[in-house]
Amino acid sequence: MNKIVIIILLVLVGAGGAVYLYRGDVIQDKQDITETDEEEVEAKTGTISGRVTMGPTCPVERVPPEPGCAPKPLATSINIREVGKQKISKTIQSDSSGAFKTALSVGSYELETFNNNGAILPRCEKVTVLVKEDQNSIVDISCDTGIR
Repeated sequence: MNKIVIIILLVLVGAGGAVYLYRGDVIQDKQDITETDEEEVEAKTGTISGRVTMGPTCPVERVPPEPGCAPKPLATSINIREVGKQKISKTIQSDSSGAFKTALSVGSYELETFNNNGAILPRCEKVTVLVKEDQNSIVDISCDTGIR
């Protein structure tokens, strides 16, 4: 009888050890996969940059254009959304020269400006841009002042 109990105990200890080693391998594999995924996500980014301008700035535009009537830079907020999604991925600000730049994950995005003061004008066009890995995509945003 004692031999049977000893054999059962040895089998249980062996099975428990096998489960312990197997779980350790699974946990390590999951950690390896997670670290690989994080590295890939970090590596797949690019940048976008450009300027926001508004025009016309004079009621009558002439040919050739008058220097004082050239489009002017616009400092404004820009919402960035992935194409086809409602959630805003990021909001950035163009500076006083209208310039902006930001890093994004690879993909297609829509850029849409909005006035913090709630004004209707200037009205800016929505722009779509493709962000490529390790590249800078240049995109300019034109806004209509409503001057006619």
